[in-house]
Amino acid sequence: MSRKQVTWISHFFTCVVLNWMRDVGDTMGDQSGSRSGGGGTSPDGASRLRRVKVEDLMAGSKEIVLEFEQQDYRLRITSKGKLILTK
Repeated sequence: MSRKQVTWISHFFTCVVLNWMRDVGDTMGDQSGSRSGGGGTSPDGASRLRRVKVEDLMAGSKEIVLEFEQQDYRLRITSKGKLILTK
């Protein structure tokens, strides 16, 4: 896999997670007090990213389908505990 593909996959996964967090915040209440998608600020005022546990995203499944721009992508956890994202 080329560096460009890895960068794109990382960006894609970040977008999916941030959108998922926004949706979860809409249904469960946003505990950070911010809906900017970036996740608020740390105690010293610096911007920080929101952290999502894969276990929460997967909800007990070993494989899920992520939809992005009307295309399906599969995210799965391998038997060795690695994450694989495929189109």
